[in-house]
Amino acid sequence: MKPYVLAVAAITLSLSACSTDPGENETKTETPEVSTESQSPGSAESTVAPEPTEPVESTEAPEPTEQGPSENEQYVELFLEALDALDIEYSEPERVEAGGLSSASYDMTVNGSSSGIQVFATEETQAAWVEASNSLGGICVVIDGAALSLNSSEGIADSADIAPQIAEEVGGTAHGN
Repeated sequence: MKPYVLAVAAITLSLSACSTDPGENETKTETPEVSTESQSPGSAESTVAPEPTEPVESTEAPEPTEQGPSENEQYVELFLEALDALDIEYSEPERVEAGGLSSASYDMTVNGSSSGIQVFATEETQAAWVEASNSLGGICVVIDGAALSLNSSEGIADSADIAPQIAEEVGGTAHGN
């Protein structure tokens, strides 16, 4: 072997072991290059996966989700809209403990007399309630799933007058006197 080949090899080895910064005595190790290009899943080449990025927090407030009224509230709203359309006075319904056959009850006044809205879980319980109301001389407006019970004592004449109007407005049936 010729001496200059050995000298070139020795210089090459010593240069590759040297640092590029003057004064550094450590040797640098080469880090593998990371590719950001995607490869097909069937690719035989293995690549180093990029480091996961941390999620960026949004400074925008999330949009509030609007929830529609519950089924019970929909019945209440239906009756209130009918009363408004007919220009009948009423107080704001207040949720109270449900009665024996109803799944939800609301107390209110209609034209100054005590009244209420009853919501029923099944057709059978609603039918039983309507039958009981009729047998006791009650006046009510019935739709599928709920009833507006009108006063059948001191305001009975008024209740008898407005029940058919409310029933027509809500698409229900008036019961009682």
